[in-house]
Amino acid sequence: MLRFLTFSWRDLIEIGLAAAVIYRLLLLFEGTRALQMMVGIVVLVLAYAFAWIFKLTMITYLLGIVFTYGAFAVLVLFQPELRAALAHLGQSRAMRVLRARLYDRALAEQQAELAASRQAQVNAAATRGRSRTSAPRITT
Repeated sequence: MLRFLTFSWRDLIEIGLAAAVIYRLLLLFEGTRALQMMVGIVVLVLAYAFAWIFKLTMITYLLGIVFTYGAFAVLVLFQPELRAALAHLGQSRAMRVLRARLYDRALAEQQAELAASRQAQVNAAATRGRSRTSAPRITT
């Protein structure tokens, strides 16, 4: 009858991940004015939901406009916190590991290209030596 309400291990993982992300975000905003503003936004969302449920057209319309232009205002107001959060994310251990792996991969590709180029030069010199023609001098 209510098959869409079944609970599986994937749901547990999803809930755990969402809780961890929300917890880290709240820790990031702790002690800043961003937390106070987030509480205000939650109050506005609840007011919008209340107005929508009870079909309060004017309040729904006005809050819709606030949310439309409020997104830009939030970006401007949270700019220092967003900058700090992105800097913190860039300095995290996971990002250092990712950056090191990308650097290693790029270095390996560069070395492989250089080895292939040198092998091509050696093969060309060997071929010219067998045909008794002079090869141009190769400098690296």
